[in-house]
Amino acid sequence: MRTWKAFSSSSWQAGLATTRLRWHYRSQHESLITFSNVNFYDSELHTFPSADTDTRERGLQFVHVADGLYEGAGLNRAEARRVADAVVQFARNELGKPEEKSRLTLGVGTFNLRQQIAIQDELEGRRRQHQELEPFFAARDEGAFFVKNLESIQGDERDVIFLSVTYAKGIDGRLRHNFGPINGENGWRRLNVLTTRARMRMRVFSSMHGDEIDLTKTQALGARYLKGFLDFAEHGTLTGVSLTAGAITESPFEYEMLQELTRRGVRLVPQVGVAGYRIDFGVVDSEVEGRFICGIECDGATYHAAESARDRDRLRQQVLEGLGWTFHRVWSTDWFKDREGTIRRLLEKVDVTRGLARAAEAARAAAPSRVPW
Repeated sequence: MRTWKAFSSSSWQAGLATTRLRWHYRSQHESLITFSNVNFYDSELHTFPSADTDTRERGLQFVHVADGLYEGAGLNRAEARRVADAVVQFARNELGKPEEKSRLTLGVGTFNLRQQIAIQDELEGRRRQHQELEPFFAARDEGAFFVKNLESIQGDERDVIFLSVTYAKGIDGRLRHNFGPINGENGWRRLNVLTTRARMRMRVFSSMHGDEIDLTKTQALGARYLKGFLDFAEHGTLTGVSLTAGAITESPFEYEMLQELTRRGVRLVPQVGVAGYRIDFGVVDSEVEGRFICGIECDGATYHAAESARDRDRLRQQVLEGLGWTFHRVWSTDWFKDREGTIRRLLEKVDVTRGLARAAEAARAAAPSRVPW
């Protein structure tokens, strides 16, 4: 599914009515689409929260390239080297997986053509040195590795995207606020496309922090959004939005459930998610930081707000389960008729799910360790 506004340039120029795409399925972690959703879609895009609340395995990650310098004309050689090293490590990790495990696909995005070429040149040298990695870079029908700039990446997506920001302070210590195509009239659209290509993870390699961009020194709308994106990638928060945000309960029924389960030692986060398809309660894993062991859904306002039973029962749950969620549903009729029995059955289900999560975590811990990339 595309994640930009659903109109063609010709219809836009002709002044025809436009519509927005409302659901987003590509991103397997909400952080990958939240910035665009808030800034370009007025938070109207319905997204699906991940069962992982941190970004170590999925989501948006920020990598500061401390020795990176902008050399002018769209080039940051230190950052290109850092990205190329990360690509090589990624390839080595994926080729080291057992044959029965599917390999992740990777693409590299850059803010201009010159940096694209610099990264390709760096990779060419590394591939000559490490020819055992050639199977990863070999041509294939789908999911082949690529390095593309913001003018050519539209329509492409991969499991993992490495993004080279390129722009930074020069050797004289000054940031000139010239961010290439991002400073242009439609720079915000290019930024939107570039930053929404990842299905599972995006690593943002940047030689500058967002707070280094001084908006008093540029009028470009794209520069303002670039600053916001870098801040979001590094710190995980936007104005009024947090990746780990939990809202208040939506009904007296949910509030009572929160009270009762909390009293019995179950750690709950109400209204998990940022936009669209929130989950009524996430049950926090007390042993593994940054993870929910399951979700609890109620037949309250969120359930009845769906336009059809298809949305409510099949499609929504299918997408969320694909993101790692296990669900237990509680019906208000059961709650009010037999509260204690409903709580007992729910606690038993949560315990079973907790046991399955422990077993899965033990299996992961016993697997051969791989060098992190």
